[in-house]
Amino acid sequence: MATLEKIRGKAGLLIVVVGVALFAFIIGDFLRSGSTFFRQSQEVVLNINGEKIKIYDYQQRLKAMEKRAEQSGTKITDEQRASLNNQLAQQYVQDYVLRQQADKLGLTVSPEELLALIIGDGVQPSMFAQQFFSRFGINGSDRAAVNDFLNHISDKQIKSQPAEQQGYLYEIQSEWQSVEKQIADTRMQEKLGALLTRSYAINDIDARYESGVPSREVAVAQAPISVIGDTSIRATDEE
Repeated sequence: MATLEKIRGKAGLLIVVVGVALFAFIIGDFLRSGSTFFRQSQEVVLNINGEKIKIYDYQQRLKAMEKRAEQSGTKITDEQRASLNNQLAQQYVQDYVLRQQADKLGLTVSPEELLALIIGDGVQPSMFAQQFFSRFGINGSDRAAVNDFLNHISDKQIKSQPAEQQGYLYEIQSEWQSVEKQIADTRMQEKLGALLTRSYAINDIDARYESGVPSREVAVAQAPISVIGDTSIRATDEE
């Protein structure tokens, strides 16, 4: 009983202590959450209609663009780097819009179609793929050689290589992924463009122009309204 009386006598103090501890816990959790949120917001370089682009992915693509620009042996200037930066931001926006429209229309580029575009199997081979493979002395039309090269820069194969070589191989892999995406996006744009051109009707004038009419001549006569007599012009009730 004496113990209970002591506890009751100090109930107010206990409530204060518990309240302070709880308040400290809530504030600490809030500060940690705020710090995490702030750190995550710093990692976002672009926010396109709610789709967040992380700075690491952005820098990887920008680095690949800069590397392609320096293939001629000339180091890019700060102005050129700023221009590439703007181009990349526009590409992200274009990619977002293209994906949105393609999803609505059900347009896709299958893996088989992408491979055909890469090696030129029944279609014109992609210029982007040809340029990429030529740098490594690979015939872009040789399916076996292309498959062997792509397998060599796969994650599984890269991890089996010595550590000092992995960084270089990952750079090649990242560059190829950018090229592959560029091929797929170009094909998707072609599909979307073809669909749009079939979705509107051409008028008679444009039809004649498209059939071979080289140009049109139009004569325009201009005169001040004061030279037109009132007796010759009458406005109707409808006018």
